[in-house]
Amino acid sequence: AWAASYAALTIVEAQQTGRTGREITQKAFSPLFPYYYSTNTETNKNCEEVVSIAQILKAMKQYGTTRYVDLPVRCITHSPASKINLASRNKLSEYARLFDVTDNESTKIKSIKTTLADNLPVVVAMHVGKSFDYAKEFWRPREEYSDNLPGQALCVVGYDDNKFGGAFEVMNSRGTE
Repeated sequence: AWAASYAALTIVEAQQTGRTGREITQKAFSPLFPYYYSTNTETNKNCEEVVSIAQILKAMKQYGTTRYVDLPVRCITHSPASKINLASRNKLSEYARLFDVTDNESTKIKSIKTTLADNLPVVVAMHVGKSFDYAKEFWRPREEYSDNLPGQALCVVGYDDNKFGGAFEVMNSRGTE
């Protein structure tokens, strides 16, 4: 929800409205509104239920999302129905899946770069190990890949074919760096 709503949707709207700097952050979208509508609200009392990017995007298309300032909480324990009118103004009109998990690496990279070149952010999900938590300017996994590693959604915002032999720039909800 952070990658799709707070990052990607906020970026797209900032581009469309010409917002810059602090104004972008002040008008950022809430990740928790679409997260709430993507979960089993009966059992998700601690906001620990894992949801997919597809579930978040579906909720953003169906319900929309509020501004972060209208729902500045880390966990929603009750229905945000009182915010539904605010959220409905910010429905996602469309989104597209760029590739399938089974596509080869070059297809994935080309799809992401093409979308970024069109000035659109890309939301991706990855399995990441502990080394991800300690990454600074560059992350290369130290762990062997496994489907059992925790998932992390990121918003890809740029790329540089020369930096580190080719790298993507991402927005990450795990801290300010």
